[in-house]
Amino acid sequence: MNIGALLPDLCELCELQLQPGQTLLCGHCQAALPPAVQQLAPLASADAEDLLLTPLAYADSVRFLIGALKFHHNRRAARILARTMLPLVRTAYGDAPPPLLLPVPMSWRARVRRGYNQAEWLAHELARELPARSRTRLLRKRHGVSQRSKTRAERLALRQSSFVVRAAIPVTHVAIVDDVYTTGATVRTLRAVLRRAGVARIDAWCVARA
Repeated sequence: MNIGALLPDLCELCELQLQPGQTLLCGHCQAALPPAVQQLAPLASADAEDLLLTPLAYADSVRFLIGALKFHHNRRAARILARTMLPLVRTAYGDAPPPLLLPVPMSWRARVRRGYNQAEWLAHELARELPARSRTRLLRKRHGVSQRSKTRAERLALRQSSFVVRAAIPVTHVAIVDDVYTTGATVRTLRAVLRRAGVARIDAWCVARA
């Protein structure tokens, strides 16, 4: 049970009473969130200085909060994780972050099964605190084609064809938003798709790095 939703004056993690000025997490639990070893890194690109932003390590309380967000419909977890990302965003961009945030899309089957897209929740919470908008401009299709006998180039082409830019991107700088950065395959694929759509700079913001 999400105790914090019923008793909002309690810390989401340890369930102790929050002190004045504290919201969602107590000071101890906030300080205990494990930082990523590398929080800011360049994303290789021939024609832009794309940036990867991953403030936290996918471990301990961060793993718990991401699980609560992804599998237990916990909107407070989305708010906590987004707020934890904000200081690094402001360090990286100052007052000029990417004007458009693009959550990583889910296939329609996965969305129906879960009932929501956690990346959209994160992007929405971030946009509330930044001079940026969150928009669902990307669509993910489901492919049933086996990739076992495909070459690397053919597998990459299949992955890229599973994403569609369903509406024009009106800006030249965007940030892809997701929960966990693992191999980077999804980010690479989306960057290639967005580059073809005419976006010049494509950064990636993920809560945690696995």
